[in-house]
Amino acid sequence: MDISKLDEGLYGTYKMFSVRADGEKNTANGIRQVVEALTKYLKEGNLNFFTRTNESRDKIRSIDREELAVYLAEYFFQMSKLRQPENDDELVFSLKMISLGHDDAIEQMKKCLLGQQKNIGGLQADDIARMVCSKYSQLEMTQLDEQRRTVTKKIEQTIDPKYQVSNLNVNSQLVNYCREEVLDGRQIALQNEMREQKLTPRPRREYMLGDDMVAITDMGNTRDTQQDSVLMLYHPENNKYKFLMVADGMGGAVDGDKASQEIAKQMVTWFEGLPAEIFEDKNSQYLQNEWNKKLNEINENILSSAPGSGSTYVGAIVGENFTTVASIGDSRCYIYDARDHLQQVTVDDNLNFLAFKKKWDDFMKKEGRRQLTPSELRLRRSEKEKLRFKRGNNILTKCLGAGSKSPIQASFTRLKNESYKALMLFSDGVTDCLSDTQLFTVTKNTPTAKLAAKIVDQAVTSYSLKPEYGGNPEYITRIEAGKDNTSAVVFDKRRVEDKEEGSER
Repeated sequence: MDISKLDEGLYGTYKMFSVRADGEKNTANGIRQVVEALTKYLKEGNLNFFTRTNESRDKIRSIDREELAVYLAEYFFQMSKLRQPENDDELVFSLKMISLGHDDAIEQMKKCLLGQQKNIGGLQADDIARMVCSKYSQLEMTQLDEQRRTVTKKIEQTIDPKYQVSNLNVNSQLVNYCREEVLDGRQIALQNEMREQKLTPRPRREYMLGDDMVAITDMGNTRDTQQDSVLMLYHPENNKYKFLMVADGMGGAVDGDKASQEIAKQMVTWFEGLPAEIFEDKNSQYLQNEWNKKLNEINENILSSAPGSGSTYVGAIVGENFTTVASIGDSRCYIYDARDHLQQVTVDDNLNFLAFKKKWDDFMKKEGRRQLTPSELRLRRSEKEKLRFKRGNNILTKCLGAGSKSPIQASFTRLKNESYKALMLFSDGVTDCLSDTQLFTVTKNTPTAKLAAKIVDQAVTSYSLKPEYGGNPEYITRIEAGKDNTSAVVFDKRRVEDKEEGSER
């Protein structure tokens, strides 16, 4: 289906009916007319509600009704997971569609749009059709309006000031649904509402930003609430500067969700308020100092506003030529490097991991070497894998909140941007359930657009078994699939590089 024809056909009608008789704009009326025209065409094939202006009717006529119905149903289904509902009816319907599962939801919505099904549950087909068509119309017509305003501004910038046309600063951004849900507190609330209403056994939120960033947070199989928060941002002055974050509210603490939400909200305003020059290579130390200062402010806020709550933290800022990673706790950052190897670049702030790290650091210092032999690497990898099964593996030495009044010092790592193909941030719901070998295999063999989802899906469906640890009181023998909230934020440069290579060919 030619989406450009659909949008152009709808926009012609929207523009025609958005202008009142007195010349003022009435966008609500334009949206109402587009929704009416769409629902009539889908159900009856009636094109009379579309304007003839700019060949709007002819463009819609060229689109197959059933194909259009499937497209709109798919759009609504995805937006239900990505964007806050406009009203209570839409919230209930969105949650119902998600609970049905993708294929069943698309089929039932399609039939309602085409007039082949009378209702879904207690909601009538005509109401469903208006809801689905309204979701598409409101979002797409608004974005087309914004695009045209941006073009106008760019043109105005080229006009000589003597003609008295104001030059305006153009700053066009993609809609970031992850950011919006963090700021209005809906990211976690929506998942908890799904669980309370028993609409799905495992609530989750999925977000995509541009061609390169994906964030997913899943409640998992055993938790009753979501306490993880995820975030991804472009800097408002230049979208080559990026921010990614996972905050894992501590399940054993009071109101861990409040701590992780507080961190995510404050990170939005902090990152977007940074001057663009701070991401230049020469300012790396200044960036780290400011970052650590902000984390300490957040720590104090958590202690005063939500005493007893706590959260881990891992964040990454992609700067001019380097990426800086900050971590507190045991949420991890990995890279899929330029040699197609998987590396953990953060240190877990827990007793078992720190003891493991000290052992190998001391060994390297004693040997006077910077690299391990292949056999030593295999042994180190085996010992790290055992940590997943060791009792007390989640006893943290450092976190945000949870009564820690001492100044916090985040651990910082600096990476060359060219040194990695993918940057991945995980809560321990991923890394407790999947070994590094499993993460490597998934990363290497999964199409980039599906990588974050594949990793989360594996973590919530795969259990790990080590029967040889039976009888050893220091270890467990089984790790249940989805034993915790499970979150992943991925910046995958392979997607952008593949697209650029394709355009050259």
